[in-house]
Amino acid sequence: MEEISVEVDGRERAIDVCTTCQFVWLDEGEWQDLAYFEIEKKTPESIRNAVRERIAKKRRERDAPPALNVAPPIPKKRAQPRKAEARPRQTARVERKAEVLPRQTARVERQAETKPPPVTRRSPEKRSTERRDSRENRRHEQQRREESRQRRRGHEAASKRKSGWGRGPTSSWQWIPALLGMPVEDEQPKGPRQHDEKPWFTWFLAVGVVAVSLLAMLDLPAAVDAYGLIPAEYGRKSGLTWLTAFFLHGGLLHLVGNVYFLIVFGDNVEKCLGTIEFFLLLCLATASGHLFHILLDPESTIPCIGASGGISGVIAFYALRFRQNQLSVMFWFFVKTYWLQMSAVWLFCIWVIMQIFIANQQMAGLSSVSGGAHLGGALAGAFVWFIWRLNHVSLYKSEGGWATK
Repeated sequence: MEEISVEVDGRERAIDVCTTCQFVWLDEGEWQDLAYFEIEKKTPESIRNAVRERIAKKRRERDAPPALNVAPPIPKKRAQPRKAEARPRQTARVERKAEVLPRQTARVERQAETKPPPVTRRSPEKRSTERRDSRENRRHEQQRREESRQRRRGHEAASKRKSGWGRGPTSSWQWIPALLGMPVEDEQPKGPRQHDEKPWFTWFLAVGVVAVSLLAMLDLPAAVDAYGLIPAEYGRKSGLTWLTAFFLHGGLLHLVGNVYFLIVFGDNVEKCLGTIEFFLLLCLATASGHLFHILLDPESTIPCIGASGGISGVIAFYALRFRQNQLSVMFWFFVKTYWLQMSAVWLFCIWVIMQIFIANQQMAGLSSVSGGAHLGGALAGAFVWFIWRLNHVSLYKSEGGWATK
């Protein structure tokens, strides 16, 4: 584009004209500046001629040869390509270094993660404590594995054993009371207990009953006449017979049955109540059993002996406290055994019905077993359970299947 001066009406204006295509370019405001020219008075040919002259003049000036006294321009030196080419290389090198840095950082982080923690010196007391804790943990783990192994063996033995209605005892010694018609615990009662110590009082009492009974069997008739409870003479020996009758038994089968129920059910009741409360339960159940025996036949002169009255209270408390615990009773049918399995509370209900029947037979003079003493002891055990429940409502309701409906 070249600036061409156009004179119109004595005024001169510069416009941009392409010298090749003769295209005119008007900048902002130039059209307004040229508006006052009276272009319509001039012929278009005159304007075109003026523009052509100006263009020809510019071409002649541009194509004219230079003067002789003017030195030719010195060409500029070509820029060295090495430095220009080196810059991309340096940039690429810097980029590679930038890529290497994250790799090195990641490697350092992995080394920091895999690096073991610094070893700190521990005091002798701390080392001994850690060794003791480690031994305790190993011992507990061995006990847990042994218990799991025993349970697995018991379940395997029970699955291999053929039975009619339920599974039989898991221990071999339980076959002895089962053969005598006594119930067998399938497992220890579950649920929280108030006391977890050993039932020393139950074991000590069982040993005392066995020792006194065996000693009295050396001359059983004399011992029964002297220390048995006689309803018609309930106050003889200043009421001492209420206690001595508890330790006397009429035979080995009578003794074994009472001691078995005392040990099997008494240990759980003692752990639940505590030693002192368990002792009071036995005393109350024994006195209640003797009282009911006297009330059924107050004119009787036949001595009453045995610990079944007090043990009936223990059975009643056990059945009401651990009502969901399963018990099994064995029945014979020719040479095959059948096991009737039911909860403790249902077996206790069956036992109560049997004792009512026995008490009726006792009142008719057809039975020598004191069903009244059993019912009196069971009533005392149920009373103690009711008092215990009132004092442990939260514990009673927290156990599965124990909430009152």
